[in-house]
Amino acid sequence: MTTPGAPSKAELELRAWLDELPALGAALDTTPDARKVLLEDAAADTWLLDQAPNAHPVVLARSHLAHAAIQSLLDDGDAAVEHARRAVDLGSTLAAPGPRLAILAQGGALAAGTLGKLRAARRREVQHMLVDVAEAAAEAYAEQAELSRRGVATLTAALALVDSSTAVRGAARDAVRSRARALAVDARADLARAGEVAKARLASETIATLDGKRA
Repeated sequence: MTTPGAPSKAELELRAWLDELPALGAALDTTPDARKVLLEDAAADTWLLDQAPNAHPVVLARSHLAHAAIQSLLDDGDAAVEHARRAVDLGSTLAAPGPRLAILAQGGALAAGTLGKLRAARRREVQHMLVDVAEAAAEAYAEQAELSRRGVATLTAALALVDSSTAVRGAARDAVRSRARALAVDARADLARAGEVAKARLASETIATLDGKRA
């Protein structure tokens, strides 16, 4: 029985497939025939997507991006652009601008790479799609930049309060550290949404340190 909120078995299998892709990439340095067999085997794994329709949108989008890249290597432009389009559609639904921007940018790049492999009518469709993707990516970039700026400023303030707390004692020290923790929590939320993984991790470490010292 799946724990509420936990990934389903199907989603875990899809994630495992994504984790195996670097090994596939390394194995492609081989003869053309063997390379084609490896790519066709990977392309056939779309059943993993089909069985996990309710997986996290980021997992689904990453899977479609992977299939777009695989189909592009197989010179199947129509299949590649369809997977890229699905990735873009999924990415557009994400509230966090960092992951949204990453998926839109990758999906747009993969779709653009198919243009030379498409018929004229299909190519025009993709060109129109790329205009929409570029506009959505620009909007996501602006949101990400604002969240990142705010998150960094808030984290800097939290760290400054942590440092200043060493100069006070008792209830005043507790109050300063409590404020620092609240700021670090806010910073972590903004930085995570902006996709600033390393900075969000620093905010988490700051919170953990404060919790340890407060205990």
